[in-house]
Amino acid sequence: MIRYLLAALLCAVPVSAWAQFSVEVGAGVAQAGVRSDGTWYQNNLPHTIKSTSGAAELNLRWQFQPDASLIVGVVELGSYGVNSQDNPNDAAYAQHVSLPLANYVGSGHLWGVQALLERRWGDRWRIGLVGGLLAYHESWRMDVPNWFPSDPVGTKVWYTPRETVSGYMVGPVVPIHSSDQRWALGAIVGLTLSHCGSPWALSLQYVRDGAKFSGHQGGWPPIWKSHLVALVLYRF
Repeated sequence: MIRYLLAALLCAVPVSAWAQFSVEVGAGVAQAGVRSDGTWYQNNLPHTIKSTSGAAELNLRWQFQPDASLIVGVVELGSYGVNSQDNPNDAAYAQHVSLPLANYVGSGHLWGVQALLERRWGDRWRIGLVGGLLAYHESWRMDVPNWFPSDPVGTKVWYTPRETVSGYMVGPVVPIHSSDQRWALGAIVGLTLSHCGSPWALSLQYVRDGAKFSGHQGGWPPIWKSHLVALVLYRF
């Protein structure tokens, strides 16, 4: 009973006395939303996708009102990858034309800096609504050691065909090794659940961290386009 009375008193402290800074850490898991069929994997052909990773964050929290906070911090969203056996000609794949397969192996990493606002409701148990921006850095490497060009028979090509398969000219093997990285701006929305007076909280966030792409451009984009992140938070 005394514990609940103290918690109620803490929650009733005036705004001016509540304004404070604290450090917050979080750890959990992130689930990537992967791009559609044809971007580094093909649904009808063998492939494996690593779409789950550990996640963590370190924040500085400014609680400027009893039910509102500004949160700035660093977010680690993890590493992801794909290993697939693909038809290297997108048009042939769409037409269900079988060509020799090429092995696509991709891997990448994602982290960023977030700036969020949180508004909480409730007395003993508090539900929070979180939203803000994420400046994120993503890197992606793609290796295709046995890629080869291919075009319909009769097309003027730059290579000397080594064979003809299902009406397509198949050229010599030209290994592909590409890597790229960039900064971009994304968005975060989420919910938190906490108990008044407790340093612990649960967080569930949707992170929009993938620009709009159609298919693929060289070795870009990464396999992911968004993330769902579940974290356990602790405030010091």
